[in-house]
Order: sequence, then C-alpha cells, then structure tokens
Amino acid sequence: MLTWDHPRDDRKTRKGRTIIMDFGPDYMGWTGPRGLADLLEVAGNFIDTAKIWVLNAVLLPDAYLREAVQLYREHDIEIFAGGLLFEYAYLKRDTDGLIARLHHIGLNGIEISENYVTLNDNERLAFIEQFSRAGLMPVVEFGRKHPDTPMELAVLETAVRRAAGAGAHHVIVEQGEFDLLERERPDDVKSLSAAAWFEQIYIEVDSDRFPQQHTDLIRRFGPTVNLANVAPGHVIRLEGFRRGLGRPLDYPFFKELLE
Repeated sequence: MLTWDHPRDDRKTRKGRTIIMDFGPDYMGWTGPRGLADLLEVAGNFIDTAKIWVLNAVLLPDAYLREAVQLYREHDIEIFAGGLLFEYAYLKRDTDGLIARLHHIGLNGIEISENYVTLNDNERLAFIEQFSRAGLMPVVEFGRKHPDTPMELAVLETAVRRAAGAGAHHVIVEQGEFDLLERERPDDVKSLSAAAWFEQIYIEVDSDRFPQQHTDLIRRFGPTVNLANVAPGHVIRLEGFRRGLGRPLDYPFFKELLE
C-alpha cells in the first residue's frame, strides 16, 4: 500500500509555525464547534496557535467560546485573544476586567497591539508582566495597520529582544508594516531572514491575498517561515505549500523526486 514516506513533523519540534485566525463561523473557515472539531482532527498538527478575531472574545456567546477553547486545548494548541480586544480594554481603562473575561471563557493568552493606542516602552513591558502574573500568555504585535514610514529593522530587533526578555511568547509583525517595507525598502526584506532573531517573529498574512502572498513568502523566506493570521480554510493547502506541493509553487516536491 502506498504511504507518505516523508516525515510528518511533530508540532513541538518542527520549524515553520502557523497561527490561525479563528473568525468564528465564517466563510474563511467554519470554526463553529463541529467545523472546528473536523479541522483539528485532520489538520491540528499543522496549527501551532490560534487567535480569536478582533472582539469576538466578548461578542460571541460564552458557551460557544468555552467549547472552542476546549477543542483547541484537547489538541494542545495555544489560543489567545487578538490585540484589538486589549486596545479596547486599555481605552476603557479596564485591563483587570479583560483578564477576568479571558479567565471566564478559558482563553490563556492576549495580544498586545498598538493600532489605535500608543504605549511607551515601560507601559508595554508592564502589560507583559501584568498578563504573565495573571497566568496569561502575552503576545506582542509590532507596528500599526497603516504606518506612515517603513519600519527600521534595528527598531524591530530591539522590540523583539525586549518583549522576549519581559516574558512575551512571541512577536507578530503587523501586516501593514511588512507590506510597506516590501514596497519601499525591499533590500531590508531580503536581509530580514539573516537576522539571528528572525525565527522569533511571525509575519501576518492577508487571507484575501491567498495563495499568492503566502507562496511569495515561502519563496522568499523558505518553507519554515512563521506565518500569523492564516485562515482556518487555508491551513491544509498552506501546509502543502510548505512541503513543496501546489500549483502556485510549481510543485518543487516533484522536481526533487525527479533529480
């Protein structure tokens, strides 16, 4: 009987990680309980972490959220709320209430972003420490959705090292920041993968630009590039791209077999 004779990498040891964006029941990948159960049964090993979209952690019913969280936990997948929920709590001056809400529905992480708020270094580090003390996994997003100038790699490096030193789980580069860097400083993008800290960052992708953007990033950085905000409905094909399968990459896997 024909079998796949290439290693099925274990999630805990492989390189090249995927964070999905859980939109809830949505055309990008139905993550209602039955759809999510099917997804995780088939592709759970391809998913490292899940992010709850925008304010869904307070908009959707508690029973649904708890069931989704339990399904992720049964598959040993970390799950956190997206950064706009943090920004909402920050603007309402109620991060203690945010912590209580996350514990109430069972979420074990929160993203700290700065799209509509601005934190100084001390504030950012203080929030990382606050959430860590509360037993939550802090994730830091670097940059804004609509930046005015391209990011400096030295600034990104400092942010990554400071976040890691304070206890952040990882750093996600905002999609808008990466897009602007690609347009205005392509040489910086080329040198990014050579950075010693490159493996500590995730690059956000745009589900509406699938598969072109995703395969472009794999061509540029290789199959082990860390990607965030991947739509649930794209997980299996993305894993195929990582393994050299798929028309957008012209099936490099088979080219290797023919060598």
